[in-house]
Amino acid sequence: MQEWYNLYHPLNWRIKIVKNNMSNCPLKIIHILPELGFGGAERLLVDILKFSDREKFHFQVWCLFRGGGFQTEIEKLGVPVEIFGKKSKLGLGLVRELTRKLQQEKPDIVHTHLFAGDCWGKIAAHLAKVPVIISTEHNLNFDESRVKQAIKILTYKWTAAVIAVSLAVKKYSAKFYKLSADKIQVVYNGIDLNRFKYKEPDLNKARLIFGCTGRLEEQKGQKFLVKAFADVVAKYPLAELWLVGNGSLRWQLEKLAARLGLSRNVKFLGQRLKMAELLNELDIFVLPSLWEGLGIAAMEAMACGLPVVASKVDGLRELITDGENGLLVEAASSRSLGKKMLEIADKPYLARILSHKARLTAEKNFDVRQTVEQYQKIYLTNFKNYEDFTD
Repeated sequence: MQEWYNLYHPLNWRIKIVKNNMSNCPLKIIHILPELGFGGAERLLVDILKFSDREKFHFQVWCLFRGGGFQTEIEKLGVPVEIFGKKSKLGLGLVRELTRKLQQEKPDIVHTHLFAGDCWGKIAAHLAKVPVIISTEHNLNFDESRVKQAIKILTYKWTAAVIAVSLAVKKYSAKFYKLSADKIQVVYNGIDLNRFKYKEPDLNKARLIFGCTGRLEEQKGQKFLVKAFADVVAKYPLAELWLVGNGSLRWQLEKLAARLGLSRNVKFLGQRLKMAELLNELDIFVLPSLWEGLGIAAMEAMACGLPVVASKVDGLRELITDGENGLLVEAASSRSLGKKMLEIADKPYLARILSHKARLTAEKNFDVRQTVEQYQKIYLTNFKNYEDFTD
């Protein structure tokens, strides 16, 4: 009877298959996340898929809700994308479907992103006895409910490794998800520097273009930027503010701009895929976030050599040194924000200094190839630990 158990028990059978194939086949990794919209987490995933060693890793991407703007780019990389289309709020049917599919696919690693991926993805991976579950924490989830926190605390018990995109996110995760600091590894997000061309700022003109990219949601603080821009327009009447992105607050921001007499100055551009080209049309970049896990938008702007004004919040403080490669202001302060925007506009020489230092910072610290190399080490190390444990 014991021999029969050892031969046919699903977990033992899974271990046997894994060990037999590890030396000959690439690790099979399935990334699970809600969708593929134009967000920082999704952009990072695209770059991981693009720059990973395909002789060592085979990827699939599973979207729980829908596809999105990055789906085509991922499929062009030869990575299959599967859409599950979650239908109910609790997602019990989704868990069953994911579990069944995982049992069929038999991945070596499931890597989850964002709350939906962490919740339904980890539960299904646990039920399917996937050898290794890894999760990336992309943000400071200050708007997360206690129910969501409880779910994440539970699912982290099944997680072999947690990747935090910054020291701020590591501290947050350790505190709110009751994780040992030893279980959390900081891997800073990176960007493909080849996509972003350096352009020295030229502020000796009347029509200055300020820009901000990001979801039009409370976290990103655009309402403080619109209010601050009234001070800029008072001195530079032809100045424009380009707000790039979509979100639930768009209509409120449009009404605010109209009420302040800024309808001709504030442009709502919606979602854009070719971000690098758009950034090169700007003169000054502003990121007024109320909180940030790290701030890929700021990284991209700095890579283009844009002078950056950003909120003095944890994640952004890990990228920007005030007065050296950008300017930092207190969050939620329109007056301070407007003052710093005008400081750069009034001082072209300061803009050039910040621009040069920003690009140097990007070249030294933001190369996505460094990020991908660390992710690959985490995959290999945790799978080897699993193998050693099951010997």
